[in-house]
Amino acid sequence: MFALEIDFHDGISSPETFLIRRAQALIGSSEFSHVVIDGAAVDSAELRVFRQLGDSLLCYYKSKGAEGKEDLSIRKFKKNAVLELGDVTTTVTSLDLDLLVGPSESLDRAGIRILNEALKNSSPVLPALILMGSTPVIVSFPPRKEVVVGRSRNCLLRVDATDVSSEHARFGFSDDSFWIEDLGSTNGTFLDGERISGRKNFGPEQRIRLGGETVLKGITSMKELEKLESEFKQEDEVDSSLGGYPCIVSESDLVKPKRLVLVQGKTIRMGRDPVNDIWIGASHISRHHCEVQFTEEGELFIKDTSSNGSFLNDTKLQRDQAVALDSGPGKLSFGPEIVLRLCLNEDQESGLSTGTKKGRTIDSSPEFNVGEETKTRNPAILSEDAGRRGIDSKDKSSSSLPARVQSHSDSNPSKGLGIGGTGRSTEKTIYGDSEQDPAFLGKYQGGGLGKGAYLAAFTVLLSSILGLTYLIISKIF
Repeated sequence: MFALEIDFHDGISSPETFLIRRAQALIGSSEFSHVVIDGAAVDSAELRVFRQLGDSLLCYYKSKGAEGKEDLSIRKFKKNAVLELGDVTTTVTSLDLDLLVGPSESLDRAGIRILNEALKNSSPVLPALILMGSTPVIVSFPPRKEVVVGRSRNCLLRVDATDVSSEHARFGFSDDSFWIEDLGSTNGTFLDGERISGRKNFGPEQRIRLGGETVLKGITSMKELEKLESEFKQEDEVDSSLGGYPCIVSESDLVKPKRLVLVQGKTIRMGRDPVNDIWIGASHISRHHCEVQFTEEGELFIKDTSSNGSFLNDTKLQRDQAVALDSGPGKLSFGPEIVLRLCLNEDQESGLSTGTKKGRTIDSSPEFNVGEETKTRNPAILSEDAGRRGIDSKDKSSSSLPARVQSHSDSNPSKGLGIGGTGRSTEKTIYGDSEQDPAFLGKYQGGGLGKGAYLAAFTVLLSSILGLTYLIISKIF
């Protein structure tokens, strides 16, 4: 749902333009980005883009200053967002849902249809579907258009959740009402908690759940959107000056916000990804590192979801196993200088002043293997983790060698439509429809050939040498 143009400013390479078929995308140098731009030029910055109502964009921009301190800024754009990613300029343009090429549509037919749609109809705004979360994603669509939701690249609204099927459900809007149809999903589609089969109508006040956690709502007016936004503010923008409890507190400059009041019935997520409720800007922190759940019954549960581990009161947590906090305060340690406290009352929070000072946590953290994540979670082993992550193995690339970006129709379907790549020295490896790589995962090697090109040249050279050796031996004997 975005067109991405990358301008390298190296005096050699021409700008490249790609199509990203998803409602949110991560762009940066991290190997888990949807678009990976490799090189020192972008190591200090990262961009996450979310689709909003109509053609609006919400951008989370993370950068690193001269002193190494990371900063996070949030900006909203209309149609286009131009941002500097280190020494690279990125231009992100939102694309209307009805102007995308269909999965089985020929490019010639798609070009004619898209031209007619653009000339006859204005950009869709309402109705719209909202994918709920810490940062909601809003997808506007015309009433005549059906929206398939799932993990597959063919879906108009892609969801990165292992309990959501490749093509999970179909949404539509007719006779002033939304409807939903389950497409034979494994984990089910639920309307207000009740599993459905076939097609069901639903209204803006009702909740649709796909699988275990993915929740969507429909809106048909700006009033409904404003109501939802007010609900988000009530949940997420609790004024820390009110001294609400329980709360999570940290004195580290790498943690934002430094104080967050927990809300009953809500799960707080922490990690390096800017979309988390608590952002931790350290390289050894996983994108989704840890979760704290405050249940309706008033119980607190902590769950580690990281690669490098989390410690609760100096005891290492088992990954993906929720542990109850019986009594506070709870001390959460995520490595060097990253310590957070779970405080149940004012006395527990005031008692922290003797153990901390601004910008640095005094507590000694348990031993961490910093850097373990980059050794164990890299693209080369994503295919080995496919079964654990619930990835559809049929969706993986059949070739083990890197392929040119332009040759992959999903990451660059602009071929033949006048938006194509430029032939810059790039390489792209497709690792399947994974949680980290739902759209495409490419590596852009600036200045020179990629590893795939060197490997191909070496293979040709080796074959030539072997062939020549065979001819010489044949002549002799």
